[in-house]
Amino acid sequence: MKSPRPVIFNDEIRDLPDRAGAALAYRAIARTLDILPHTGAEPWPREATELADRLMQQLYAIACGGDFPPNSFVLGYDGYKTSQAILEQFNGGSHNRVAWLCVQDGMTASGMGAQAAYGWSVSLVWNISPRSESKKAERVVKNANWNDFRQLRLAFEEGELTDETPVPPDNLGPLWPDGTHDWTRYNWQDAAAMNEAHSKQTKNRHDALEKLEPRSKELAVAVRDALDRTADSRGDGWCHAFTVTQEKSTRKWPASLRKPTTLITEELLAFYQIHDQGELFISPGQREGSLCIIPAKTMNTRRAELLEWDSALDCFDPEAIKDANLYSESIEGEPSALLAPCSKRDLLVFASVNASPDAFFVVTKGPQAGKVFFFDHETGIDFDDAIAESLAGWIDALGDPNRDWEWLGEDED
Repeated sequence: MKSPRPVIFNDEIRDLPDRAGAALAYRAIARTLDILPHTGAEPWPREATELADRLMQQLYAIACGGDFPPNSFVLGYDGYKTSQAILEQFNGGSHNRVAWLCVQDGMTASGMGAQAAYGWSVSLVWNISPRSESKKAERVVKNANWNDFRQLRLAFEEGELTDETPVPPDNLGPLWPDGTHDWTRYNWQDAAAMNEAHSKQTKNRHDALEKLEPRSKELAVAVRDALDRTADSRGDGWCHAFTVTQEKSTRKWPASLRKPTTLITEELLAFYQIHDQGELFISPGQREGSLCIIPAKTMNTRRAELLEWDSALDCFDPEAIKDANLYSESIEGEPSALLAPCSKRDLLVFASVNASPDAFFVVTKGPQAGKVFFFDHETGIDFDDAIAESLAGWIDALGDPNRDWEWLGEDED
């Protein structure tokens, strides 16, 4: 197996025989049905319950050596159409909709269908509050999923698993390897309320874009020069634009910004005393740029959103580091996971890539204090790759044609 930690790669699960995929999907749906009653969701309509029961029976039979359906769907195309009609009854983002997506993706007896079902089973616990509890719950589900997959993948690599090999789901062990989990202790958030809050944030952001203007002459000379140098670095007509700070109160600003201890936090404080936010690399005819310098009062929220990603949070989690390195050791590899050189509280997120969770942040304490780093939601944070140590240096790095910023796009020559 190629995985450096409990992650199921597409090519690894795609190779598994379909009977193994049916067993894995059965287990993922069983975990989802175990969790769902504790989320506060309304009971499913009778037709949904009956369809899910039929699917579970068929998946179990296929895994144990039964006949495959005449097409790619376990309950046939009519069963899939019925599942689509049921899906439309559930509100977007609701726990019931997430759970039903797990059922629907499990209708394909294959490794890829099982992987999709696994993903939905994990996402069912994303909205647990506080986020630290959600992360623990996600690890419980992921580890259970991984335990199933690992057993079958190793058997496949040893030649013990073929297209005809029965894979009784019960033989994979208990549904929760570490014991029955107490899902009643969690606080499940209302997804609809979260979506409404996100829509309000989006509207506020769009309203702010109507007030954009060129950078102020009051900015530090080095920062002004860097902005002027990079404004049209992508081609003629590109620009940067900013909103003037209207609210003089700094009460909602992070303490590390209000009381700066490094060069760049001093520069950021000076910037926010003049401009509330900024849009960088705006293409001709557009209002929104490729990158946004976010309002200071939203920094803590933006940091919390960044830390919701496994790729960001794992480096701050000793348990996750331990798990990753134990796995590396089990496959005779070198330890690859390292703890972050600072705490989560020491991140000051000040810029984000538009239409993406990717962001730039400053470390405010520790050996990397005063340095800017980039968070990529797919690859995480590389604390060995500092972007800059000043605001002007960061701006120049963004405009550097030798750096490959995928979000910035190609030059417009």
